[in-house]
Amino acid sequence: MMDDGEEVNYSRCHLLTNPDIPNSGNINELLRTIYQDMYTHTHMLAATEGDQGEGKELKKPVRKSLRNKEAVRKYRAKKKAHAAYLEEEVKKLRFINQQLLRRLQGQAALENEISRLKSLLGDVHAKIDIELGV
Repeated sequence: MMDDGEEVNYSRCHLLTNPDIPNSGNINELLRTIYQDMYTHTHMLAATEGDQGEGKELKKPVRKSLRNKEAVRKYRAKKKAHAAYLEEEVKKLRFINQQLLRRLQGQAALENEISRLKSLLGDVHAKIDIELGV
């Protein structure tokens, strides 16, 4: 779900099950897990910031470091999900390519058969012409 409560539709995205990625069989579940992790983590950071120094703010470098770590974590999760999606696309395209190659080989065999039959037909016509004396 997005911040405004609207469900995001990723039904056209299909991922293979990858043991390294939790819930990678379904992109909706993967993204929901990532979103929940980010939400929980940011709220825990806010609570942690409030606990340190009771009213005192964290120093700027510490806040920047925490934000940077969170951004890096989000980036890595997003990158991992995208890589899984691309791997699935590669597998799907390889399968389609194999099917097309088989069809192409079948067409070549049919073209050879057509050529052979045309040659035989020409031979039969020639024999008929000889028999009829044309």
